[in-house]
Amino acid sequence: MKNKIKFWSVLALIITFFLGCSKDDGGTKTQLLNGGTVKTYEVVIIEKENINNETYEAIFNGNSIVLNKIDDNQVAFIVTPDIALFGELNLLEIPALNLEIQYNVLNTTLVETPEETMQPFIDMLNNVETSSVDQGVKIQLFIDSFMDYYNNLSDIDKQMMAVFYLANEGLFVNSLNITGKSIQSSVIDSLDECQTYTYATGAFGVLAAVSSGPMPIISILCSAGAVVSFKNAIETCGTFADQNIKNTFVQAENEIFETEKHQTSTEIVFNDMVTKTVSFSLGMRAVNTADSDDNNSYISIFFQSINKINNIIQNKLNTAIVYYNQNVPYFLEIEPFDTIAINDATVSEQMSLTEEMFNSMSFSIPNNNITIETLD
Repeated sequence: MKNKIKFWSVLALIITFFLGCSKDDGGTKTQLLNGGTVKTYEVVIIEKENINNETYEAIFNGNSIVLNKIDDNQVAFIVTPDIALFGELNLLEIPALNLEIQYNVLNTTLVETPEETMQPFIDMLNNVETSSVDQGVKIQLFIDSFMDYYNNLSDIDKQMMAVFYLANEGLFVNSLNITGKSIQSSVIDSLDECQTYTYATGAFGVLAAVSSGPMPIISILCSAGAVVSFKNAIETCGTFADQNIKNTFVQAENEIFETEKHQTSTEIVFNDMVTKTVSFSLGMRAVNTADSDDNNSYISIFFQSINKINNIIQNKLNTAIVYYNQNVPYFLEIEPFDTIAINDATVSEQMSLTEEMFNSMSFSIPNNNITIETLD
């Protein structure tokens, strides 16, 4: 079992804050960092603790821009060609975060035709299986809408979409399962991937919402990314939610230790010196809404992921979809997506005690004449 859940956190660029220096301006320390090289139309991510606001005003080469929160400790912006300087340093100033970051900007240039560049993404969409997933009809309708929209784009618009895709190819490949990696079925692996797709749904969803007006071509591409990530999140988070992971009781012989009622101890009485075999079993159930404040780390992470996804669906992705329905030609009229629902109640099942479970239990033996020897 993993002691730590891994987070996939490589979008386009992550700035680490142990590099760089700081300067003192009137008593307020401002960090001056080297952000390295970025490309036009790249989503640049800045990582910093205590990101409390949804947006931050910033200045890039003297141009006012807005940074958008895409995760708990990350904000991002898109480097558009009209604000970039080539052959010299670019300066990003974020007063509210006391940050200044210098970048070198290169122009993103296609090495293949727009159609060839986009083909891996198109192939991925064509291979998305929606028939067995919750909200599959809506997901498929969105994919069909995207394909209709893409096929009717002008050559210039396809060029823009392909440039954005190429500039952020790592984001798309790593978060959308484009390489064909199978979705895991084990409990902990499914939670790991649930977090991955939660993050991707959030990043794509935010980018889709904030760019729907000024850059609808990029917005719709990001929405497609958000929808596929959402579909994968439904599956992987659902795999975790369906497993019997919540312990409700431990039964030893006829004694029952009720963990959900916070019973702290139970006892088994021996009245002779004869070896006695004690049968153990566990009561286990799937998570339900009553577990939202559970102190089990895995269950807590699960509910955090579901809350993040639902917030993005309600406040970002669905907002973008409403805009497309009203303003984008060749885009089918589709309904907003529903949030992910958690069962209100789940039933405990009695399970045999495995050796791994036994080893994780603790026992208090008040008599030196009693020993625990083996697990059969």
